[in-house]
This record gives sequence, structure tokens and C-alpha cells, in this order.
Amino acid sequence: MTSLVRLLLLISILGLCSGCSLFTEYVYVHDRFIVITKPEPPKLTVVSTEELAPLPDWVKAKILDNVVSLRTYIKQIDTAVDKYNVQAEDHNKNKETSP
Repeated sequence: MTSLVRLLLLISILGLCSGCSLFTEYVYVHDRFIVITKPEPPKLTVVSTEELAPLPDWVKAKILDNVVSLRTYIKQIDTAVDKYNVQAEDHNKNKETSP
């Protein structure tokens, strides 16, 4: 046999076996979604206006902006995790009842 015939034979065998289990990769998909446990949010220390009085106004504004940003971020994360957990519990409940 010539090398061209051998090459064509090899290509045709590989083409026929492309659906064979030797070339198939299986990936396990979990049926259940995890439910995320949220840690307790940190307790922020309250700073009185008297303690902030010696600071320049621009520093006070930055501190207050950071506190507001942090609280907003915590609220957004809490909301997203709560929404996901509701969907995950719904999904898991439906998986338990389906055949």
C-alpha cells in the first residue's frame, strides 16, 4: 500500500469512529444547586460628629462616602445571594419531586 492509501484509510477510520466512546468526554452535571450561607455582616463602629470635628471637611466627606458605599455594597450582595438562594431551593425542590 502506498502512503497515500494508508493516510486515506486512517482518516476514514477516524471519521467513522468520531462518535465512538474513545473520543467522547463525559461531564457530570450536578442535579442540585448549592445554597450559599451568608456570613454575618461586620458591625461597623459608629463615629460621632465630635470625633470627626478636627478633620477637614473633604476628609469627612470621603469617610462618609466610603461608609455609604460599603453599606450599599453589602445590601446588593445580600439581595443577590437571597435571590439566588430562593431560586436554588426552588430548583432543588423541583428536582426532588420530578421522576
